[in-house]
Amino acid sequence: RRSSDLIKEIKCLVQKYDLKVINFMDDLFCLKKERTIDFCRKFKEELPEILGFSIQTHLGHLDKELIDILRESRCLRVVVGVESGSQRILNLFKRKTTPKQISEKLKLLVNARFPLGVWSLNILGSPTETKEEMEETLKINASLAVDRAKLNIMSPYPDSEIYDICKEKKLFKHDSNKQ
Repeated sequence: RRSSDLIKEIKCLVQKYDLKVINFMDDLFCLKKERTIDFCRKFKEELPEILGFSIQTHLGHLDKELIDILRESRCLRVVVGVESGSQRILNLFKRKTTPKQISEKLKLLVNARFPLGVWSLNILGSPTETKEEMEETLKINASLAVDRAKLNIMSPYPDSEIYDICKEKKLFKHDSNKQ
């Protein structure tokens, strides 16, 4: 979708409603850097100064330049998926990020000082995850002082790879088809 079309829609919403913040809950918000930069420029130039926005995105799509552009364009909050601070668990999820990369990107975000903060999304209780691995996840969030760390408990859905791992390792307490 083109930035100009999105800006037009936002203008209509601003005219109709008393908006202060628009939340974009899309892990792929920053997937295409040039499109994101174009959106940020147009948002800052064409929309009222009272209006800000919040995004959810993937850490892998961010770099210092893009973080600075987001901050300058009235991005108020960035929500990112950390998921785990343990490399073994990240591998289990088939994630291409490492705890070191997560820490580096979170540090850039926190240092940008977004007005409504940096929020992280985390998953605890993954199959075979140890207490120490859970603590690694908590430590990444605490050491970088994210503004809000949201903790979710792993829910293995039927027909997912994680579900199959749980079934194979006999981690379900009862009949897994009834859970």
